[in-house]
Amino acid sequence: MPKPFPHLSRRQALQTAAATIVALGLLLWW
Repeated sequence: MPKPFPHLSRRQALQTAAATIVALGLLLWW
């Protein structure tokens, strides 16, 4: 399957995913 963000490196993709998870967690627990 094609990557949604081919311009991002694997490390940046992981950091973005982590930030998204944290943001969703804060919204759910707000």
